[in-house]
Amino acid sequence: MAFTVQDALQLNALNKFVLVAGRKGLSRSVLYPSILDHEDSSIIKETVLPGEFVISNLLVMKDSPEMVFDFVQSLIYAKAACFALKTIYLSNFPADVISLAEKNDFPLFLFNDIYVEDIIIDIDRALHANNYEKLLQATIKKIIDSNTDELKRRELASEINRCFIGKHVVYYVKSRENVDDATDRTNHKYNLLFPLLPDASRVVKYDSGLLLILSLEQGDAVVNTVESALTRAGITEKEFYVGISDTRDEIEDLDRTILESIFAYRFAQFEDTPRIRYTDMGIYCLLVPLVSDTWAHFFYKETTDRLIEYDKVFHSDLLKTAIEYVKTGGNISQTADSLFQHMNTVRYRLRKIYQVIGIDKDSTMGYDTLSIAIRLYLLDKTFFHN
Repeated sequence: MAFTVQDALQLNALNKFVLVAGRKGLSRSVLYPSILDHEDSSIIKETVLPGEFVISNLLVMKDSPEMVFDFVQSLIYAKAACFALKTIYLSNFPADVISLAEKNDFPLFLFNDIYVEDIIIDIDRALHANNYEKLLQATIKKIIDSNTDELKRRELASEINRCFIGKHVVYYVKSRENVDDATDRTNHKYNLLFPLLPDASRVVKYDSGLLLILSLEQGDAVVNTVESALTRAGITEKEFYVGISDTRDEIEDLDRTILESIFAYRFAQFEDTPRIRYTDMGIYCLLVPLVSDTWAHFFYKETTDRLIEYDKVFHSDLLKTAIEYVKTGGNISQTADSLFQHMNTVRYRLRKIYQVIGIDKDSTMGYDTLSIAIRLYLLDKTFFHN
């Protein structure tokens, strides 16, 4: 996750910055903060790095404000992140510079009464924290990689938190909505949660959500502490889904518990239920991980595509009937009630469904085949086509 100009504006040292131009460029990545003590436009392209957050008071231009245009243009050519002017010698940017910045979506700021060193330190600390988060996320990916052996997983778990012991459980928390402010919301909840968790636990930003890895060295009381922390951090059922892994005794199983929590989150999303434990997922413990598998995709598509095509040609509701039939666990009476149809109509449709998909409805695998195909179809529709 890139650290942007917008992120930098949230820092304490920058809270009095005034944006003059380039609002659309606030998403530019910041890689380095710098104080520019040479405002020579001719060498900026060679000395300023892409992504640099440039700060200066433009001392050499105090009597020649017309030089600011070339200076800012050179920063734009050098792909700097933005420019902040300390208003000691110049109180504002000339109008042509503001127009230039607006045209190129290049943020310009004014500030005063702030030590430049404090700005540099705050940005530098934030960049280091951001890099650490990226390292943690990369470590999580290595842990769940199927090629990572048990010994390596233990080493990687120690990199996340040296206080981890064997027995643990993992929560995965993610916003219900894929909205523009979802990342900001997650970051805010991370900042609230971090100081509330026990030392032997860890919260990690992962795939736009939060992984809470809880080491249960003090027994299940830790879970109560974490549940309380979730409540205090404002992680509500209205805004977030929560997936919870099984409790496992060995830290070498961390790959499994992380994936269990993510699969449980996905199932909560599928069921539109605030929280789900992996142990309560039943057959979906198998189906959720399979939904993106190529062969699983081939399997359910062969079934559902035939029903969709039949419905299109004959203006029928075979797919809808199959879905309700599976949702009710194969109960014809409940399917009829759900569809507001007579039971005989449902029986006729079921015979036609099995005929269209080429399965003997009386065979031992008839309902199982239909059920798995429909469930995979609905999972795929939820995760990839909403």
